[in-house]
Amino acid sequence: MYVETTGIANAERRVTAQSLPELPAELLQRCVAGDMQAFGDVYQLYKRTLYFFACRFHGNAWDAEDALQETFVAIYRGLPHFQGESRFGTWAYRILLNVCIDHARKRKRYETTDRYTETEPLERSDAHLREDVLLHELIDREISLLPYLQKAVFLLFVSEGWTHPEIAEALNIGVGTSKSYYHRARKQLVKRLKLQGIGRKEMNR
Repeated sequence: MYVETTGIANAERRVTAQSLPELPAELLQRCVAGDMQAFGDVYQLYKRTLYFFACRFHGNAWDAEDALQETFVAIYRGLPHFQGESRFGTWAYRILLNVCIDHARKRKRYETTDRYTETEPLERSDAHLREDVLLHELIDREISLLPYLQKAVFLLFVSEGWTHPEIAEALNIGVGTSKSYYHRARKQLVKRLKLQGIGRKEMNR
């Protein structure tokens, strides 16, 4: 859930913030040696968290699955060159980010905010749907429509608990730029949610 007015980030971190487990050195050595069973263990260890991030970034399971598969291919090819200068989880996330952003750039779906004006408010009158489910779907949809760099910064800061220096390093941008992207994304989300009739009380559930 991505809810805040003064703190979308605070609510999200309480609910979903988590860090990837570190890759055991012995498992890394086996992967570098070409042990496919070991790489299967790496896949099982990291796939869930990486997949959920890709889902939040792309807003659908199909693109997320494509991004996940491409990411693990790149991880497999890059393992012999992994020097351990950063945590393995950070390195894997960096690969996933590059894949997701590359997909977004190719499709040119997230380069402007024009799509904000194209969406209609979600139907909220269905008595058979719980309000919190509708709210979460609405927020997820609006996040998926953010420009891709704003979205990447927002999700890393809010969902994954990264600091702005960590985000800046992963995206090869300045720390100030990372902060700017986050605040612009947050401002746009709050604005759009208000247009959908979501006020301060609902956003702070």
